Amino acid sequence: MLLNTNSRAKVAYSPERRTVRLLNGEAYFTVTPGAERPFIVYAGNGMVRAVGTAFSVNIKPEGVEVTVTEGSVELNALGDYPAKNPTPADNSIVDENIDRAAILKAGQSATVAQTIQQVETIEQEQMDMKLSWQEGLLRFSGDSLEEVVAEVSRYTSLSIEIRDPKLHDLRIGGIFKVGEIEKMFEALEAGFGIRAERVNENLVVLSSVKP
Repeated sequence: MLLNTNSRAKVAYSPERRTVRLLNGEAYFTVTPGAERPFIVYAGNGMVRAVGTAFSVNIKPEGVEVTVTEGSVELNALGDYPAKNPTPADNSIVDENIDRAAILKAGQSATVAQTIQQVETIEQEQMDMKLSWQEGLLRFSGDSLEEVVAEVSRYTSLSIEIRDPKLHDLRIGGIFKVGEIEKMFEALEAGFGIRAERVNENLVVLSSVKP
């Protein structure tokens, strides 16, 4: 299990199963085969069951995003179950609460909220972008500024505020090293018509450059 920045997980292994509860953030799992001892990840309202595979789980505001790079996983929506039982025990799966809705194969991604959204096949370039944090990089290609700020904020103690509502959906592209927040601000100012104003040591405000 490789945890991204600002991520936490609880691990509970037993002779019958391997269980991980991702509490927040993002993790990448490489699972050793073992059908007699399934590997299960709980995150938000989702449950991922794998045997021998590799996949990422990312808790986002809109739901839990699961992306498979090797093998396949069974993706389940648990409805209200995790909210009532935030740390399920090894044998605490309640079948009537589970909506088994999707099998994800390598190169596929889906998001779980109360239900599972449509399974999507993604290109290798997009897959590399999703997992670039493992290389210490953040890659964006047509992401909204709001999404970029949300991702970058995981790697800094700075609060970044988008003051101009028109900027929320501005599409951003670029490659940034994790932690080089000042260079990202410089790139936004140089290439996207954005002013990055440091209000104090803890707050940076993004606004449109006035014509």
